[in-house]
Amino acid sequence: ERLVEAGRRVGTLYVDTYERTVDGVTAFQKKLAQRSQIEVVQSLVEAQADLAREVAKAQTAVARQILS
Repeated sequence: ERLVEAGRRVGTLYVDTYERTVDGVTAFQKKLAQRSQIEVVQSLVEAQADLAREVAKAQTAVARQILS
């Protein structure tokens, strides 16, 4: 039982770290997009960042369900 609980804690830590990493990377992508002088590039990079964030949100939600 202690081993299962330790596995849950490690899994939760991994999911939390993954989520923070995706948030950081996508925030950086959006900052770079805002600096671009080309509107099409801004839109594409922001859309890609939003998609990556939404996919990560879905992945982490499923992972959290499995871990609980």
